[in-house]
Amino acid sequence: MLTNCSEKPAPAPETKAKTKTIMKNNAITHLRYPVNSLMRLPIFLTALAAVLVVSASLTGCRPPDMTAEFQLALSEAAAGNLESALERSSRCLQAAPDDLDAVTLNNFCQFMLNNDKATTEKVLFSFERSIEQAPNRFDLRYFYGWMLYRNGKYPEALNALEKAYELLPNSVARDNAATRGNLLFLMGRCCVFNNLPRGMRYLQAARVYEPFGEWPELYNSLAILSLYQQNWNQAVVWLETGLRKDPAHPALLRNLAIVYDNYLNDRVKASQCYDLALVAIGASDPAASAAITARLNQIRPR
Repeated sequence: MLTNCSEKPAPAPETKAKTKTIMKNNAITHLRYPVNSLMRLPIFLTALAAVLVVSASLTGCRPPDMTAEFQLALSEAAAGNLESALERSSRCLQAAPDDLDAVTLNNFCQFMLNNDKATTEKVLFSFERSIEQAPNRFDLRYFYGWMLYRNGKYPEALNALEKAYELLPNSVARDNAATRGNLLFLMGRCCVFNNLPRGMRYLQAARVYEPFGEWPELYNSLAILSLYQQNWNQAVVWLETGLRKDPAHPALLRNLAIVYDNYLNDRVKASQCYDLALVAIGASDPAASAAITARLNQIRPR
């Protein structure tokens, strides 16, 4: 079982300098939001469905018509019909404003449909109030942490997600592999942005759960953590593992070239990877292509 250790992000001075230079040159690419598309939405709805279906069936104070309405709202959300789910959960809240199941579902739908600053702040505040009322509800911590992650608030997100992980064994989602894998993945990603070594444990544990072991961004994250720890060769291993999952992934190809170029001083392999990255990028990112071409002109023998 994973333990939540307390560590500080303290790379060596040389590593800090290298990392800052690379980030300044936009070389090592973070895949910041790998969960935005609706294609992956069902993975993140799994915990909601698992937790709230049981919660709804156990709620004795909800009138029968509202129970049916809430179940329909939940089904619509699980099918990706968020507008309908928002409308139905809003009806539930009109009848029972303090129903935490309906509040959670309604907040989730609002967040997904209207991800502007005002809506986000409103939803996050609502989750904070809900957590105060029910601090041991796994689903509240889970979705609160996920929303913080989506908004780039990584230290706060990590705190919420690690608390959710502590609560998972006693929740109705405890046997759901997709929920556990996603939670590990999100905690690992937060550690990448906070430069915390325990992210390696989280991300490696997430690999055994489908579909996370097939996601290039997981291996990109492991590579970045390896760079922070000055383990250049291990970074290559992780990037090459990710490329076996997706051989034409432009960010991984470029990052592999950067590791060979800036860290391992192997300009032959760096040039090969830059060439492959150019092919993978094609016409999709002219700025990245221009930067790679300029670097190739510097390091390739004339």
